[in-house]
Amino acid sequence: MCKRPIASITLYLIYSLFIVGCASSGVAKYGGAQPEDVASEVRISVGEAPDLLQFTGPLISERAGFGEFTKGMLKGGANFGSQISFEGTQSADLTNVHQIIVQLQYTNLGGVYRRYDRAGIEGLDEQLTVSTLSMDRHYQINSVNMTEAVAITVQEAVLRKLALTSSVVLKLGNASGNIEQLVIPGSYIKGYLLAVDRATQVAQPL
Repeated sequence: MCKRPIASITLYLIYSLFIVGCASSGVAKYGGAQPEDVASEVRISVGEAPDLLQFTGPLISERAGFGEFTKGMLKGGANFGSQISFEGTQSADLTNVHQIIVQLQYTNLGGVYRRYDRAGIEGLDEQLTVSTLSMDRHYQINSVNMTEAVAITVQEAVLRKLALTSSVVLKLGNASGNIEQLVIPGSYIKGYLLAVDRATQVAQPL
């Protein structure tokens, strides 16, 4: 039986601590925020066309605790972070299109992508459209760090319904049955839509 060198184990632990650090929660931050505060963090810019507005919400960043991360590593791979933000565009006829941008960071011993391609919201029957934005991997001593980013299209009417709740559970999955449950505070959705509504009022013709 081959024993793993102590130096290798030590480097792995140091690396894991560096990557994971202390658990942090953007969900707690924005769950306790007022919609007005979230709205103030939404960036509004002019898109490629002069009559197109772009909305970019703040990042909801989650980082796993060291214990949670190492427990997952014993099973061959573990999540160590996620980032969620809302993005949208508004055309000249004031039509809005919204997407939930999700980036997941995880480690995988074999460097195999999970390839998330399906999404839904707890309590809603409809499946949401998922588009892959990027996939990346970085090789480390004892594992491979993987990053996948996807865009999930959501109708504005659905967002306004979800804004009435205290929080939303977004489920992101793949063909192999992996399912990630990501929490989005209702106050974040309210604040994002508040910024959109204010921009729409300014854009409306007199």
